[in-house]
Amino acid sequence: MKQVSVHIGIVLMTGIFVLFGAAWAAADDDDSIKGLLEKSGISVGGFVDTSYSTNLNEPTDRQSNFRVYDTEADSFRLNTTHLFIGKEATAEGGAMNRAGFYFSLDIGKNADVNAPAGTNGGDQIDFQEAYVNYLIPLGSGIKLTAGKMATLAGAELMNSKDNMNFSSSWGFAFGPFTHTGVRLSYDVNSMVGVTLGVNNGWDNLDDNNDSKTLEAGLSLNPFDSLSWTHAIYYGSEQTEVTSLQRFFYDTVLTYTPSSRFKFVTQFDYGNEQQDGTKGAALASRTAGLADNIFPTVQQSDAFLAGNGGDWNTVVGYANYTPTDKFGLTLRGERFNDTDGARTGIDQTLYGLTLTGAYNLTPDLLTRLEYRYDISNQDVFGTDSATDPLANNQSTIAAQIIYMF
Repeated sequence: MKQVSVHIGIVLMTGIFVLFGAAWAAADDDDSIKGLLEKSGISVGGFVDTSYSTNLNEPTDRQSNFRVYDTEADSFRLNTTHLFIGKEATAEGGAMNRAGFYFSLDIGKNADVNAPAGTNGGDQIDFQEAYVNYLIPLGSGIKLTAGKMATLAGAELMNSKDNMNFSSSWGFAFGPFTHTGVRLSYDVNSMVGVTLGVNNGWDNLDDNNDSKTLEAGLSLNPFDSLSWTHAIYYGSEQTEVTSLQRFFYDTVLTYTPSSRFKFVTQFDYGNEQQDGTKGAALASRTAGLADNIFPTVQQSDAFLAGNGGDWNTVVGYANYTPTDKFGLTLRGERFNDTDGARTGIDQTLYGLTLTGAYNLTPDLLTRLEYRYDISNQDVFGTDSATDPLANNQSTIAAQIIYMF
């Protein structure tokens, strides 16, 4: 009965978004729904994201291993239909405007990847974020946010349209996606912002033990062209285990010298405490690796079967936009999983990605991407019956995103 009610709610919300969209498109004056919403500070919108990708290794299972969303080779893919509605909490306009909310809904294949533990990961529907907030009138304003929120960590986001590449980096893949809890944010001044929070964990809607995960964030903007963010997560993430802690640190440095150039560097370090001996997932390099394992790895306590685990990643981006319509992004990355804590195998992954983007219209974005992955272990599928795994894979992908 509960599941039926959830689906009815989703259908109703989708219908509301469709009606809003129709009225939005049909009206142009200030008395339209669009005008009334804007006057109330409410924003409504979304996008549709589709793609096609192929793996030049031609793996027999047509899977691109260790990818986040673009796992299926030689297939068209409805990544997501994303819908959102929200109102920013602000000190302007009186006490009523201090309250805000944000709600976003994903429908499509990406929703199953984003879905946190404790929810249905196979129905292609997920509430990506859903929270309320209030601006407490202290100093410049302390923002209190409660609900399901995107992580503070990482240079990339769950929505592909907000990233510079089509495929996701391993820095994004093996860090947290979302957190459910309470968060306090405060802008000390125009250059410094701090965030503190308490969450159930990462990528789990309900806590998998009776311990909580702490988060802390620091953002520095000394110049208009430079920003530097830091995020720390610390807590027990393994199911019904509170004595073993996970520590995760992320920092992202962004330099935008002009409207045509953008450079981003991300560094992550993670450590998971673990008792016992290494499990079967770490003992055999061939068992199970012919199938894409990312949906399993992403779970909050998966593949942590060794005597503790450390991992680190470095990702660099160089973006050049010679015109308002065309842009190129080169991304290089290294993911070092020395104990197999995140990928299930002791390996170091390297990746090089080149993405070209072209806006056919202001609302229609197209991308073409080539990506080369290599590991110091044989972990990528091939079309050979005698040698089914290789140490590298190459993929080509095309993407179309319509924003509204």
